[in-house]
Amino acid sequence: MDRRYVNAFLVFWLGVFAVEAFRPLQKIDQAVHPALDVTGLRQFPWRLFAEVPRVNLRFSATLEYADGTTRHWDSPEWRDISAFEKFIDAREMNYFRNLNLFDDEAFPEVAAGLCAYLARTMGNARAVTLFLSGARIPDLGERRVPLEPYAEFDKPIPIFGWKAP
Repeated sequence: MDRRYVNAFLVFWLGVFAVEAFRPLQKIDQAVHPALDVTGLRQFPWRLFAEVPRVNLRFSATLEYADGTTRHWDSPEWRDISAFEKFIDAREMNYFRNLNLFDDEAFPEVAAGLCAYLARTMGNARAVTLFLSGARIPDLGERRVPLEPYAEFDKPIPIFGWKAP
């Protein structure tokens, strides 16, 4: 095949990709889309990095026992755990990271499951109150000292109560 045809083909598609990426004119952009759709090369808008959550959340619980005693529980502090332990406990780590992502309809069921688990594994508690505390994560240029301002948590807020059946 003649090299000129290959070069013309490449220049054409590089131009199409440039139009797709930079979107200089709406009419050109709309004219290019059918060709990209047919070839499966359409890029659609996407971000290189995911949105950084701007709040660091921690869960805690107060467990009440039949004799009136209470016990405190905190979600794991992942920065204090070794890489090997994080590898072993990856599912638990993802569970606590995503616990606050459930919608309002599903959260009570998920929170009840966590409370029942805590009650069962920490000595058959009769009631569990789940708390949430957060620390705002500042933008990079906003504050440098101390190194971890996202560890300054607000006072815990009760978010769910559970009683043994």
